[in-house]
Amino acid sequence: MANCKKVTRLLSDALDRPLTPGEWLTIRTHLPMCSGCRNYRKQIALLREATKLIRDGEAPAAADEAAG
Repeated sequence: MANCKKVTRLLSDALDRPLTPGEWLTIRTHLPMCSGCRNYRKQIALLREATKLIRDGEAPAAADEAAG
């Protein structure tokens, strides 16, 4: 069984490179049992989407409201 440190590293690596089938298997067997790693996966997905929107010149609605 993989530990959280290994799984979060793999989730981060997946942003930069294709993971091997074995690495995906490690993630997929760990996530159902670990809410912390599931939350981490959601957080990095949210950050990636926000970064993409900013890069493309589209501010998220929450940022527009905060700006005033």
